[in-house]
Amino acid sequence: MRRTFLLLIILLGLSQSVGAQVKFGVKGGLNVSQVTLDEGLFHGSNRMGFLVGPTLEFRLPLHLFTIDVAVLYDTYNVAIEKDRRVLKETLHYIDVPANVALNFGWEKLCRLFISTGPQIAFKLGGTHGLDDTFTFDNTMLSWNANVGARILTHFQVGYTYNVGIGRTAELIRKDDTTLDMGHWLRGSTHKIVFTYFF
Repeated sequence: MRRTFLLLIILLGLSQSVGAQVKFGVKGGLNVSQVTLDEGLFHGSNRMGFLVGPTLEFRLPLHLFTIDVAVLYDTYNVAIEKDRRVLKETLHYIDVPANVALNFGWEKLCRLFISTGPQIAFKLGGTHGLDDTFTFDNTMLSWNANVGARILTHFQVGYTYNVGIGRTAELIRKDDTTLDMGHWLRGSTHKIVFTYFF
């Protein structure tokens, strides 16, 4: 967490040195996460979660490009089905996305954007109901693809597709003879995000 806030401070200082404009905002939204296993032994169902947190937007000269960095509290609700048995758990993370956006449109009325960038997530502590079967990484790396619109300079709505890079969880124990070691989970998330810039 200290490194996250230090990164925001460094970016704020750099933006001042290159003449970028900085806007502070608050994000909130919903996500629908889907978890699948690589060999199909389990079936992962869609589950709803939510996100909320502060964001900084760095507007580069000419306002064509912007950089958006946020620190978000995010929940991922996982439900895994096997043999009519459902394992459910809510996972809590601090997400730090950093996206570069290309903007076009009318600045004071409506401005459209497309953006992309990496995201790192830090798992918050706690015991999970799935811990008997899975070990969850303390950090997860993923990539965002975003599209949306800014209305009247303050209100923004966007859609984000977030896809995991690498492993999000590993099986650590055999539950029965059909379950082999070495399988791992992949996750992707669809998000609808609302932002208000002050």
